[in-house]
Amino acid sequence: MKHIKWLLLALGLLGVATWLMRSGEPLDTGPRPRTRDVRMPRRASKSELDRAKARRTLPPRPFPTEDVAHHEVQDPVLRALPPRSEGDLAVVVEVNAIRHSPAAEMLLRCMDAEDKARLDEIRSSFGIDPLQDLDRFVFGPDGTTIVSGDFANLDLDAVQPNKPNPTRASYGDHGTILGRGDEKVAATWRDEIVLLADSLEDAQAAIDRLEGRAPITEPALRESMTYGEAYGYVSPSLLADMLPERDGLREKILAAASEVELHLDTRSDVGVVVDVKGQDPAALEELGVMIGAALSVSRIQARATEEKEFAELLDMAKVIPDHGSFRLEMAVPLDYLAKNLGECSVASNDTPR
Repeated sequence: MKHIKWLLLALGLLGVATWLMRSGEPLDTGPRPRTRDVRMPRRASKSELDRAKARRTLPPRPFPTEDVAHHEVQDPVLRALPPRSEGDLAVVVEVNAIRHSPAAEMLLRCMDAEDKARLDEIRSSFGIDPLQDLDRFVFGPDGTTIVSGDFANLDLDAVQPNKPNPTRASYGDHGTILGRGDEKVAATWRDEIVLLADSLEDAQAAIDRLEGRAPITEPALRESMTYGEAYGYVSPSLLADMLPERDGLREKILAAASEVELHLDTRSDVGVVVDVKGQDPAALEELGVMIGAALSVSRIQARATEEKEFAELLDMAKVIPDHGSFRLEMAVPLDYLAKNLGECSVASNDTPR
């Protein structure tokens, strides 16, 4: 929502990047566009490896028949997720990290009265401060949503305000479930995870995974890909649905792409990396050329209409072949963001907290 702009920044940048693909003109992409020194999340940094290690707070799983890799799912958020199947969404947003990024600080300084009122309403209704108490927000497979953070003061009843008299019951060692078996339910685990699931059975299964009572056939997200301030998988169909149909680009995505992995970095400027993979290297190469052509067309159109700032942004976007797959990279420099936000983005002593 626009009321929480710093969260939409993380997810909206994927939409910006894919919007650039809207044209499929068969043009020569020309030389690779110049890029400035914007950090791109292509691999985990030492600090991100340390972050992942610090999150291994659960004991190894006691299932000797499973692969060793599955025993090592010790991050509670990753373990709570249901297994990912083809076409599922699994995206983690590092809310706390994004909130304290330079881009988010700019956006927070530009919050209007409606934004601030909405934050106050959340604090009052739920008993938590979204700017202080949230750590990660996860859009998971099978309609599962997981939020991690400090929920010692959370009013769980406020999570389901439109469901009168929901049942509340303890489950397992540290779980509490609110809801009935025939509707979406909310659950907490300890004071660190809030879970929304499509059914009572799904909520119970998540707590069973957390507490070691159920095996994991395939983790939805591997620890090795938990780098950046947002990361995960989106389905090729979701990527295709974000684009208007033109010159067969949507069909080409559905036919060629089997996996779309994204990473976003907000530690200084904002960098987005989208890795597109599939079974047919030739089809992926053709898709990459189409997207590269779309970027070129957009650059030409921006310059022709004297949209200099947009043309500058497009100069930061490029398609990079990568051994049978390709990578789409896009950068949003802080000076570009500040220019578009205006004077409100300038640091002052009135930064919202």
